[in-house]
Amino acid sequence: MTSNFLLHIFGILPPNNATPFIRFLYKIFQTLIFTLLIFSMLGQLMAVYVNWGDIPLISIIVSHMSGMILASISCAYFLHSKDKFMSLIDLLRTQFVSRMKSKYIELIHTAERQVKGFLILSVIISAECAAIWVAKPIIKIYNYERNNATTEAHDFERFIFVIWAPFEIYDSPQFELIMVSQMFASTFSGLMLFAVDILFLSLMSHAAAQFKVLCAMLNDMHENVSEVELNRTKQMFPLQDIADFNLMNDPVTSADDITCYELGSGNSGSRNSEMAVLENCHVNKDPFQLYLAECIKHHQAIIE
Repeated sequence: MTSNFLLHIFGILPPNNATPFIRFLYKIFQTLIFTLLIFSMLGQLMAVYVNWGDIPLISIIVSHMSGMILASISCAYFLHSKDKFMSLIDLLRTQFVSRMKSKYIELIHTAERQVKGFLILSVIISAECAAIWVAKPIIKIYNYERNNATTEAHDFERFIFVIWAPFEIYDSPQFELIMVSQMFASTFSGLMLFAVDILFLSLMSHAAAQFKVLCAMLNDMHENVSEVELNRTKQMFPLQDIADFNLMNDPVTSADDITCYELGSGNSGSRNSEMAVLENCHVNKDPFQLYLAECIKHHQAIIE
Protein backbone atom coordinates (compact mmCIF):
# COMPACT_ATOMS: atom_id res chain seq x y z
CA MET A 1 0.00 0.00 0.00
CA THR A 2 2.77 2.45 0.90
CA SER A 3 4.69 1.85 -2.33
CA ASN A 4 1.61 1.90 -4.56
CA PHE A 5 0.35 5.14 -3.00
CA LEU A 6 3.62 6.95 -3.72
CA LEU A 7 3.86 5.57 -7.25
CA HIS A 8 0.31 6.77 -7.98
CA ILE A 9 0.49 10.20 -6.39
CA PHE A 10 3.85 11.14 -7.95
CA GLY A 11 2.74 10.21 -11.45
CA ILE A 12 4.81 7.08 -12.07
CA LEU A 13 2.08 4.42 -12.21
CA PRO A 14 -1.67 4.85 -12.69
CA PRO A 15 -4.01 2.98 -10.31
CA ASN A 16 -5.00 -0.53 -11.31
CA ASN A 17 -8.62 0.52 -11.86
CA ALA A 18 -7.74 3.67 -13.82
CA THR A 19 -9.68 4.42 -16.99
CA PRO A 20 -7.90 4.62 -20.37
CA PHE A 21 -8.16 8.42 -20.21
CA ILE A 22 -6.42 8.53 -16.81
CA ARG A 23 -3.67 6.24 -18.12
CA PHE A 24 -3.26 8.55 -21.10
CA LEU A 25 -2.88 11.54 -18.76
CA TYR A 26 -0.19 9.67 -16.80
CA LYS A 27 1.74 9.07 -20.03
CA ILE A 28 1.43 12.74 -20.99
CA PHE A 29 2.67 13.78 -17.55
CA GLN A 30 5.65 11.40 -17.68
CA THR A 31 6.57 12.61 -21.17
CA LEU A 32 6.41 16.23 -20.00
CA ILE A 33 8.62 15.61 -16.96
CA PHE A 34 11.23 13.62 -18.89
CA THR A 35 11.27 16.28 -21.62
CA LEU A 36 11.89 18.99 -19.02
CA LEU A 37 14.65 16.89 -17.45
CA ILE A 38 16.38 16.32 -20.80
CA PHE A 39 16.31 20.00 -21.73
CA SER A 40 17.44 20.96 -18.21
CA MET A 41 20.42 18.59 -18.36
CA LEU A 42 21.36 19.82 -21.83
CA GLY A 43 21.24 23.42 -20.59
CA GLN A 44 23.40 22.52 -17.60
CA LEU A 45 25.88 20.69 -19.81
CA MET A 46 26.21 23.76 -22.03
CA ALA A 47 26.62 25.92 -18.91
CA VAL A 48 29.58 23.76 -17.88
CA TYR A 49 31.17 24.32 -21.29
CA VAL A 50 30.52 28.08 -21.31
CA ASN A 51 31.80 28.57 -17.73
CA TRP A 52 34.74 26.19 -18.01
CA GLY A 53 37.45 27.21 -15.57
CA ASP A 54 35.08 28.57 -12.91
CA ILE A 55 35.47 25.63 -10.52
CA PRO A 56 32.94 26.76 -7.83
CA LEU A 57 30.25 27.41 -10.42
CA ILE A 58 30.93 24.17 -12.29
CA SER A 59 30.72 22.17 -9.06
CA ILE A 60 27.27 23.66 -8.39
CA ILE A 61 26.09 22.84 -11.91
CA VAL A 62 27.41 19.27 -11.82
CA SER A 63 25.81 18.58 -8.43
CA HIS A 64 22.35 19.48 -9.76
CA MET A 65 22.95 17.70 -13.06
CA SER A 66 24.09 14.46 -11.41
CA GLY A 67 20.94 14.39 -9.28
CA MET A 68 18.75 14.76 -12.36
CA ILE A 69 20.69 12.05 -14.20
CA LEU A 70 20.23 9.70 -11.25
CA ALA A 71 16.50 10.42 -11.07
CA SER A 72 16.04 9.99 -14.82
CA ILE A 73 17.90 6.67 -15.00
CA SER A 74 16.20 5.20 -11.92
CA CYS A 75 12.68 6.18 -13.03
CA ALA A 76 13.29 5.08 -16.63
CA TYR A 77 14.58 1.72 -15.40
CA PHE A 78 11.56 1.26 -13.17
CA LEU A 79 9.10 2.17 -15.94
CA HIS A 80 10.87 -0.25 -18.29
CA SER A 81 10.64 -3.11 -15.75
CA LYS A 82 7.45 -2.07 -13.94
CA ASP A 83 5.65 -5.35 -14.67
CA LYS A 84 8.39 -7.33 -12.94
CA PHE A 85 8.39 -5.03 -9.92
CA MET A 86 4.62 -5.15 -9.57
CA SER A 87 4.66 -8.95 -9.87
CA LEU A 88 7.15 -9.06 -6.98
CA ILE A 89 4.83 -6.92 -4.86
CA ASP A 90 1.88 -9.14 -5.77
CA LEU A 91 3.92 -12.26 -4.96
CA LEU A 92 4.80 -10.92 -1.51
CA ARG A 93 1.19 -10.05 -0.80
CA THR A 94 -0.59 -13.15 -2.14
CA GLN A 95 1.91 -15.98 -1.70
CA PHE A 96 3.85 -14.95 1.40
CA VAL A 97 1.98 -12.55 3.65
CA SER A 98 -1.60 -13.70 3.09
CA ARG A 99 -0.74 -17.36 3.74
CA MET A 100 1.45 -16.82 6.78
CA LYS A 101 0.53 -18.08 10.22
CA SER A 102 -0.85 -15.36 12.45
CA LYS A 103 1.87 -15.71 15.08
CA TYR A 104 4.51 -14.64 12.54
CA ILE A 105 2.61 -11.79 10.94
CA GLU A 106 3.95 -9.27 13.48
CA LEU A 107 7.39 -9.59 11.84
CA ILE A 108 5.81 -8.39 8.59
CA HIS A 109 4.06 -5.53 10.36
CA THR A 110 7.37 -4.48 11.90
CA ALA A 111 8.96 -4.32 8.45
CA GLU A 112 6.08 -2.20 7.18
CA ARG A 113 6.37 0.17 10.15
CA GLN A 114 10.08 0.59 9.43
CA VAL A 115 9.32 1.57 5.85
CA LYS A 116 6.61 4.01 6.93
CA GLY A 117 8.90 5.54 9.54
CA PHE A 118 11.60 6.10 6.94
CA LEU A 119 8.95 7.46 4.59
CA ILE A 120 7.74 10.08 7.09
CA LEU A 121 11.29 11.19 7.90
CA SER A 122 12.23 11.36 4.22
CA VAL A 123 9.11 13.33 3.30
CA ILE A 124 9.99 15.98 5.88
CA ILE A 125 13.58 16.27 4.65
CA SER A 126 12.56 16.21 0.97
CA ALA A 127 9.90 18.89 1.50
CA GLU A 128 12.44 21.13 3.23
CA CYS A 129 14.94 20.67 0.39
CA ALA A 130 12.33 21.41 -2.27
CA ALA A 131 11.20 24.54 -0.39
CA ILE A 132 14.80 25.77 -0.13
CA TRP A 133 15.45 25.13 -3.84
CA VAL A 134 12.39 27.16 -4.84
CA ALA A 135 12.81 29.92 -2.26
CA LYS A 136 16.54 30.53 -2.78
CA PRO A 137 16.38 32.23 -6.22
CA ILE A 138 13.31 34.26 -5.21
CA ILE A 139 15.12 35.60 -2.13
CA LYS A 140 18.25 36.28 -4.18
CA ILE A 141 16.28 38.25 -6.77
CA TYR A 142 14.59 40.32 -4.07
CA ASN A 143 17.89 41.15 -2.36
CA TYR A 144 19.66 42.06 -5.59
CA GLU A 145 16.84 44.31 -6.77
CA ARG A 146 16.65 46.02 -3.38
CA ASN A 147 20.40 46.62 -3.33
CA ASN A 148 20.64 47.40 -7.07
CA ALA A 149 23.05 44.51 -7.41
CA THR A 150 21.54 42.77 -10.43
CA THR A 151 24.85 42.44 -12.22
CA GLU A 152 25.87 39.76 -14.63
CA ALA A 153 28.00 38.16 -11.93
CA HIS A 154 24.87 37.34 -9.95
CA ASP A 155 22.64 36.35 -12.87
CA PHE A 156 23.28 32.61 -12.45
CA GLU A 157 21.83 32.77 -8.90
CA ARG A 158 18.47 33.93 -10.22
CA PHE A 159 17.54 30.35 -11.18
CA ILE A 160 17.18 27.14 -9.18
CA PHE A 161 20.04 25.62 -11.18
CA VAL A 162 22.41 27.17 -13.71
CA ILE A 163 21.71 26.68 -17.41
CA TRP A 164 22.83 28.22 -20.69
CA ALA A 165 20.59 28.83 -23.71
CA PRO A 166 21.22 30.41 -27.13
CA PHE A 167 18.82 33.27 -26.32
CA GLU A 168 18.44 35.86 -23.59
CA ILE A 169 17.08 33.93 -20.61
CA TYR A 170 16.87 36.80 -18.13
CA ASP A 171 14.23 38.80 -20.02
CA SER A 172 10.48 38.34 -19.67
CA PRO A 173 8.72 36.05 -20.50
CA GLN A 174 11.66 33.66 -21.00
CA PHE A 175 12.77 34.11 -17.43
CA GLU A 176 9.35 33.21 -15.94
CA LEU A 177 8.94 30.20 -18.25
CA ILE A 178 12.38 28.85 -17.41
CA MET A 179 11.81 29.40 -13.69
CA VAL A 180 8.50 27.47 -13.75
CA SER A 181 10.03 24.65 -15.81
CA GLN A 182 12.93 24.39 -13.36
CA MET A 183 10.52 24.20 -10.43
CA PHE A 184 8.66 21.33 -12.10
CA ALA A 185 11.82 19.54 -13.22
CA SER A 186 13.63 19.71 -9.87
CA THR A 187 10.58 18.97 -7.71
CA PHE A 188 9.11 16.08 -9.65
CA SER A 189 12.46 14.50 -10.46
CA GLY A 190 13.12 14.37 -6.72
CA LEU A 191 9.64 13.04 -5.92
CA MET A 192 9.77 10.36 -8.61
CA LEU A 193 13.20 9.21 -7.47
CA PHE A 194 11.94 9.20 -3.90
CA ALA A 195 8.96 6.99 -4.79
CA VAL A 196 11.14 4.47 -6.63
CA ASP A 197 13.65 4.37 -3.77
CA ILE A 198 10.86 3.71 -1.27
CA LEU A 199 9.70 0.80 -3.44
CA PHE A 200 13.21 -0.70 -3.43
CA LEU A 201 13.45 -0.20 0.34
CA SER A 202 10.05 -1.81 0.85
CA LEU A 203 10.99 -4.90 -1.16
CA MET A 204 14.27 -5.30 0.71
CA SER A 205 12.63 -4.76 4.08
CA HIS A 206 9.93 -7.36 3.41
CA ALA A 207 12.47 -9.85 2.06
CA ALA A 208 14.51 -9.41 5.23
CA ALA A 209 11.34 -9.95 7.27
CA GLN A 210 10.74 -13.23 5.44
CA PHE A 211 14.17 -14.46 6.54
CA LYS A 212 13.24 -13.55 10.11
CA VAL A 213 10.02 -15.53 9.71
CA LEU A 214 12.03 -18.49 8.43
CA CYS A 215 14.33 -18.34 11.47
CA ALA A 216 11.32 -18.19 13.78
CA MET A 217 9.75 -21.21 12.09
CA LEU A 218 12.94 -23.20 12.48
CA ASN A 219 13.08 -22.27 16.17
CA ASP A 220 9.43 -23.31 16.54
CA MET A 221 9.86 -26.60 14.70
CA HIS A 222 8.74 -28.87 17.55
CA GLU A 223 5.75 -26.68 18.36
CA ASN A 224 4.59 -26.41 14.73
CA VAL A 225 5.07 -30.10 13.99
CA SER A 226 3.10 -30.98 17.11
CA GLU A 227 0.23 -28.78 15.96
CA VAL A 228 0.20 -30.56 12.62
CA GLU A 229 0.27 -33.98 14.18
CA LEU A 230 -2.63 -33.09 16.47
CA ASN A 231 -4.84 -32.08 13.55
CA ARG A 232 -3.93 -33.92 10.35
CA THR A 233 -7.03 -32.75 8.54
CA LYS A 234 -5.78 -29.19 8.37
CA GLN A 235 -3.10 -27.91 6.02
CA MET A 236 -0.05 -30.04 6.69
CA PHE A 237 2.56 -27.26 6.88
CA PRO A 238 2.47 -23.48 6.99
CA LEU A 239 4.74 -23.30 3.96
CA GLN A 240 2.95 -25.94 1.87
CA ASP A 241 1.59 -23.47 -0.68
CA ILE A 242 5.04 -22.17 -1.51
CA ALA A 243 5.51 -25.38 -3.51
CA ASP A 244 3.21 -23.80 -6.09
CA PHE A 245 5.91 -21.25 -6.96
CA ASN A 246 7.57 -23.91 -9.17
CA LEU A 247 10.95 -22.57 -8.11
CA MET A 248 12.49 -26.04 -8.08
CA ASN A 249 12.53 -28.82 -10.64
CA ASP A 250 11.14 -31.35 -8.15
CA PRO A 251 8.88 -29.46 -5.73
CA VAL A 252 7.76 -31.21 -2.56
CA THR A 253 3.99 -31.24 -2.28
CA SER A 254 2.86 -34.25 -0.29
CA ALA A 255 3.38 -35.51 3.23
CA ASP A 256 3.31 -39.12 2.02
CA ASP A 257 6.22 -39.13 -0.43
CA ILE A 258 9.08 -37.42 1.38
CA THR A 259 12.12 -38.23 3.41
CA CYS A 260 15.66 -36.91 3.17
CA TYR A 261 17.99 -39.72 4.21
CA GLU A 262 21.09 -37.73 3.32
CA LEU A 263 19.89 -34.53 4.99
CA GLY A 264 22.78 -32.27 5.87
CA SER A 265 25.32 -33.83 3.50
CA GLY A 266 27.73 -31.42 1.81
CA ASN A 267 27.97 -27.71 2.42
CA SER A 268 24.74 -26.74 4.13
CA GLY A 269 25.32 -23.06 3.31
CA SER A 270 25.07 -23.45 -0.47
CA ARG A 271 21.96 -23.55 -2.63
CA ASN A 272 23.25 -26.64 -4.45
CA SER A 273 23.34 -28.58 -1.20
CA GLU A 274 19.79 -27.44 -0.40
CA MET A 275 18.64 -28.66 -3.79
CA ALA A 276 20.44 -31.96 -3.24
CA VAL A 277 18.59 -32.42 0.05
CA LEU A 278 15.26 -32.26 -1.75
CA GLU A 279 16.42 -34.42 -4.65
CA ASN A 280 17.32 -37.26 -2.25
CA CYS A 281 13.78 -37.63 -0.94
CA HIS A 282 11.89 -40.95 -0.75
CA VAL A 283 8.80 -42.36 0.88
CA ASN A 284 8.53 -41.68 4.58
CA LYS A 285 6.22 -39.83 6.94
CA ASP A 286 8.77 -38.30 9.28
CA PRO A 287 7.10 -34.93 10.05
CA PHE A 288 10.32 -33.25 11.20
CA GLN A 289 12.18 -34.02 8.00
CA LEU A 290 9.18 -32.93 5.97
CA TYR A 291 8.96 -29.69 7.95
CA LEU A 292 12.66 -29.03 7.35
CA ALA A 293 12.20 -29.68 3.63
CA GLU A 294 9.38 -27.12 3.58
CA CYS A 295 11.62 -24.59 5.32
CA ILE A 296 14.25 -25.17 2.64
CA LYS A 297 11.60 -24.49 0.02
CA HIS A 298 10.68 -21.28 1.79
CA HIS A 299 14.34 -20.27 1.79
CA GLN A 300 14.58 -20.88 -1.97
CA ALA A 301 11.36 -18.93 -2.55
CA ILE A 302 12.69 -15.90 -0.65
CA ILE A 303 15.92 -15.96 -2.68
CA GLU A 304 13.93 -16.08 -5.91
